[in-house]
Amino acid sequence: MTSGDAQAATQSERPDRSAWLPVALGLVLVVLATRVYLQVAHPFLSHDDWDYLNPVEPVREESQLRRVLWEGRWLNYYWWRGPGHLFSPVGAVLLFQLSLLVFAVRIAWTWATGWLRLPVVVAVAASPMVTDLSYWPATLDLTMLLLAVSVCTLRRCAADPRLLVLWIAASTLLMFLTYPANALLVLVVLCVELLDRPVRELVRVVVVFLASYGLSTLLVFSLNKAQFGVFGLEVLPFRNPNKLRSLGDLGENVRRSLDQLGDLLGYATAPLLLGVAAYGVCLAVPALRERALRVLALAVLCFGIHSSATILTGATIPFRSMGWVWLLILLPFVWLAQTRPVPSPRLTAIGATVALVLVAGWGVRYVREGVDYNQNRQDVLSSVEDEVVDALRENPDAPVILFRTRSQVETGRTSKEAQYLGAKMYHDHRIRAVNCSPETCRFFDSAAARAERKGSVRVVDGQILVAPPHFTPSGHDV
Repeated sequence: MTSGDAQAATQSERPDRSAWLPVALGLVLVVLATRVYLQVAHPFLSHDDWDYLNPVEPVREESQLRRVLWEGRWLNYYWWRGPGHLFSPVGAVLLFQLSLLVFAVRIAWTWATGWLRLPVVVAVAASPMVTDLSYWPATLDLTMLLLAVSVCTLRRCAADPRLLVLWIAASTLLMFLTYPANALLVLVVLCVELLDRPVRELVRVVVVFLASYGLSTLLVFSLNKAQFGVFGLEVLPFRNPNKLRSLGDLGENVRRSLDQLGDLLGYATAPLLLGVAAYGVCLAVPALRERALRVLALAVLCFGIHSSATILTGATIPFRSMGWVWLLILLPFVWLAQTRPVPSPRLTAIGATVALVLVAGWGVRYVREGVDYNQNRQDVLSSVEDEVVDALRENPDAPVILFRTRSQVETGRTSKEAQYLGAKMYHDHRIRAVNCSPETCRFFDSAAARAERKGSVRVVDGQILVAPPHFTPSGHDV
């Protein structure tokens, strides 16, 4: 082989740099269009996420450990005790968002070719479910990092049956110990990667996943038994649990599971209807019929796993935990845009691409509205925090009291805004705020005190009273 031949062979083995252009443009577009860059410049964290950035102290450590009993996320707890609490809000947001973008790039690169990768990158990165999770970056940055690593290593592991089994077991366990709902994202990505393999092989893969999922559940329940004396998870009262004890409970919990489908349809009506229509077209196309049937069977399996917790406990699973649905919505558009053995292939490809762009646009709008809504909340809550700091400069020995309404006192609850302010003020200024006692709350809620309390922060009877603002309920509340 001549030196010229060798050089030509080397160049042919290198990836075409121009192939990355649609991906790069998609990343730029989704970051700018969703305004997610504001989350980096001015991070908004959910009310119970700030504690994962606060230092490891006895009282907080006990509180974080109790969350493990409620959620089973043992790896999150140890991540917080290790490097997690050392992150800044910007660092946590960057880790979460960069991991999401890597995940989106890998999905687009694997599923699509050419310029179709641009709308696929945008659509995956603009997943409304994962975006809602992004307001818990300190809690969930680790699970997003592990998810990105899993997706990036799948193709290499899929070529070796033994490595694939290890990949499934490790990915499922790591997702379960950080955010169990993401295990279904792993299952969807895995099955799509192997979708064209023989049915027997797909069944074996699913069985390995189910075994890994079951063993992960057993591990978490056993750890909870050893630490708390409870084999399982403790469902908090505000989740309205209905433990399965009878056929009546079974009927009620199945109804709640089906209600979750109604909630999903209410949140994402247009993308879901377009996705269903796309699967209908795939079923009518012989070249795509078997693929579509396999994915629909996968969707039934995922919903069954997703609903299992609701059927057993009665506690419903929020919209943000259904990211696997978004991937399944996008998949048929990618098929139709790239499959040639279809009637009118050019027209079908154009229609599928337009539909994919519409779904991506819907996701972008959802993300942008959420960012704008929560950035506004951040501005209001930050101004209250600044008022407290100013009041403490003038009254350095005054205790900071978080006001609660009568109903909150009676139920023992605290508003999200009060939790947010308490945790963020401690993170930023080491200000220890406490909830008002029933007697203090009654005093501050008296007519005289209400007349005195003209703003969010007032000094009353030698105490700094903080009345957390109330926001109009929105679909983007987190």
